[in-house]
Amino acid sequence: MPVHHVENGGMVVAYEPTPQDRFVVVIIGTPAGSSDLHTVPLRRYDEVLAFAKKIATWQHHPVTLLPITAREYVERNKDSLTELWGELPQDVRETAIAAYEGRYQ
Repeated sequence: MPVHHVENGGMVVAYEPTPQDRFVVVIIGTPAGSSDLHTVPLRRYDEVLAFAKKIATWQHHPVTLLPITAREYVERNKDSLTELWGELPQDVRETAIAAYEGRYQ
């Protein structure tokens, strides 16, 4: 269940992280729909919430904080990650595969 924060006319919809979540996506509403603004490690959740409250004051649509798992992160960023994949050292690729498969948290 999301928590709604209203700051000076702006709205932030902040979902609470689950134990499996590793990242938080900042999503801004636009007239055409929603758009991912930024994704950061979950440890920065409070910092990102404060940022969302600030930018919400000049947004006409809600700002949403969506915690996601490592697997969801990979799925959301598949295209850009594919471009970088060949440049990664073997041990980093193995760790990424383990995280995607749920063997590494």
